[in-house]
Amino acid sequence: MRVNRIDIPNVSNNSTFSYCRKLINQGTDPEEWLEVYRNKDYWDYRMKIGWGAKMRVKEDPYPHLVKSNPPPALKASAKHTGVLH
Repeated sequence: MRVNRIDIPNVSNNSTFSYCRKLINQGTDPEEWLEVYRNKDYWDYRMKIGWGAKMRVKEDPYPHLVKSNPPPALKASAKHTGVLH
């Protein structure tokens, strides 16, 4: 899936990961690649949508990737579906 950066709402450190969770909730295959472009020729970064849905940026004291801690209801859902929403 090819996406322009300006099409991802609320551009922040966590917005792409939130966008991946939104795509999963809409039924997108978690194994599909998300390619985020700044212009039409070169992608800035890419990730599998399922991986991105499980991640977030923690900023204490510096930005770094960590696994997302979903609310308990979503953890229960992930046990049944194998996908963290």
